[in-house]
Amino acid sequence: MKLIFSFLLVLFYTFINAQTLEETIDWLNTKKSDVISVESYHLPKNSTNTILFSFTKIRIDNSNGGYTSIGFDTINDFRISETNESPALYIVSSYIHEGLPLYIKMNFQTIEIRDRFKKAFSHIVNLKGNEMVTSLSYEKKDMLEWLNSRSIDIFEGENKLRLLYDDVGIKKYYLKSTNSILINWSKIKSISYNVYGENKKYYVFNIKSSDSITGNSEVIKFYVYSGVAESYGEILKDLAISNGAQLINEDLF
Repeated sequence: MKLIFSFLLVLFYTFINAQTLEETIDWLNTKKSDVISVESYHLPKNSTNTILFSFTKIRIDNSNGGYTSIGFDTINDFRISETNESPALYIVSSYIHEGLPLYIKMNFQTIEIRDRFKKAFSHIVNLKGNEMVTSLSYEKKDMLEWLNSRSIDIFEGENKLRLLYDDVGIKKYYLKSTNSILINWSKIKSISYNVYGENKKYYVFNIKSSDSITGNSEVIKFYVYSGVAESYGEILKDLAISNGAQLINEDLF
């Protein structure tokens, strides 16, 4: 009996993985009426926004001629969330525009249909052979890429905050502003993060540096979506320590 079950399971996965790109695109276009709304950074949610799936890309348009387009071969991450309005799926591109990864957000009525769409997009990504964002290897380049890909999960009030992570450190700046703060990894003394607000939807982060020679100090403060906050904090600490930072013991006194 176990052998029969295993054989059927193999057949099932073989069938799923055998779906062609054309069949998958046809499925998406047939089911797009299940997407109750679409939006992107440049196209706010609006009932007139439309979505189209082709063999090469996802594109959303609004009634004013604006659009956002993501090539399937640039997709490197998926994000899911259960908002107050509806379950959502973010299709995230490796293309960076104005300091943020290009993304398209689709809202659904149920988690089930959202997850089916995610499976369809995952299948397309597998067919394309895309390299997805990962922090699991804990290689420095992977951790930096992961942090930079989380840009859509951070904010600071109404300002267009941007954080850039590279081999040197962390740069905080604002879109279309010349003001910025740069903290070298080795100068970081404290990385703290705690739940913010009653709804516990975000964590507040404080990264503090101190230069023992000059006595200068800097603070970078921002908020991160709770779904990735713990991983975000752990990776920040790993990068700081691996680059020579000597973090203080927050619980010392």
